[in-house]
Amino acid sequence: LGGIQMALYCHRDVLGDVEMIDIADVTCGVGNVFHNKGAIGAYLKMRYHAESGVTKCSRMLFITAHLAAHVKNVDARNDDFKRIVSELEAQAPMRFLRPRKNRDGTPATCDGSHLLNSVDHVFFSGDLNYRVNLPREYVEHCINEIKTCTSKEPSAAGNLMKKLLRQDQLLQ
Repeated sequence: LGGIQMALYCHRDVLGDVEMIDIADVTCGVGNVFHNKGAIGAYLKMRYHAESGVTKCSRMLFITAHLAAHVKNVDARNDDFKRIVSELEAQAPMRFLRPRKNRDGTPATCDGSHLLNSVDHVFFSGDLNYRVNLPREYVEHCINEIKTCTSKEPSAAGNLMKKLLRQDQLLQ
């Protein structure tokens, strides 16, 4: 039943600056078992030279995901996202995240927030399946109008874009 793949490339000129790389996967398919839905995460720590001349380290997280399909499944997509970031937090390599504990010294639960707050850059891509809550024909008409209006009437194109963005599931 399908699968998710990720390819991450690094230019040879900066390969020596890669301090660590690790990967993890999260299943969100049927019964949270099948890989037809879910994600792959790549954790990357890389050295860079700041303007001050100091060498620093940047933490990056690359995620490719395939979330629940169909217009009506916004809540399922949001749940998939929450599952993905919390599972990736739980699977993060020890040297990637700062240790985090509750005030009483017990380990904190993984809800994804510590992971997202610990990285400098997150690249989240894939087949996210979020849609615009408008009929397809109307959306296509608006897009064609935006293409023709952009140079002649930028404000008209902007108004059409605002209409579409107000119905974008990802922004709600």
